[in-house]
Amino acid sequence: KIDIILVTALFLLAFGIRSIPSDKFPNIYGFDSYWAARMTKYAITGEHDFNFSISTGFAGFTDIATDYPYGRSDATPGEGGWWFLNIVAYKLFGGGGPFSYNQFGAIASWMVAIVGSLAIPAIYLFGRAAFNRNVGLSAALFLTGTGNHLFYSIFGHAENDALGLCLFFICAFLFVMTIKRRS
Repeated sequence: KIDIILVTALFLLAFGIRSIPSDKFPNIYGFDSYWAARMTKYAITGEHDFNFSISTGFAGFTDIATDYPYGRSDATPGEGGWWFLNIVAYKLFGGGGPFSYNQFGAIASWMVAIVGSLAIPAIYLFGRAAFNRNVGLSAALFLTGTGNHLFYSIFGHAENDALGLCLFFICAFLFVMTIKRRS
């Protein structure tokens, strides 16, 4: 029971830290965040063709705004899961009407802060299942204030990195639980 209180407190601390810049910075900043916003806009509006190749497994949009040197294709690789979540959140909270980068930025930035904070209980569950309670609590405490995770999950940095880490630890936890159940 005390673990639930401690992990909830770490989650709230992590969310508080990640949402501090919400009134000090624009809703979205950084090249990658604008790129993800542009790709999401393409998916929502159908503005550019979606490319998919079964033979190579490639999925993405033709990116006309970025220079790809050395003969690389201007078709960008897909981040389907992140774009799909962005689209769902934008449709739920953004309402109808034309695409707005400010509206998208606010929605995606809050999503990143929430998902990044959800990685805290996810790493706790993994650490506790794979090792013990102390490892889980230590990992959650460490991740709460780790600079790299903070950078990629802070409000305004609307990218897929926080989601990837959160999903990684959820999958790792489920993997450990499956192995334990079988043995």
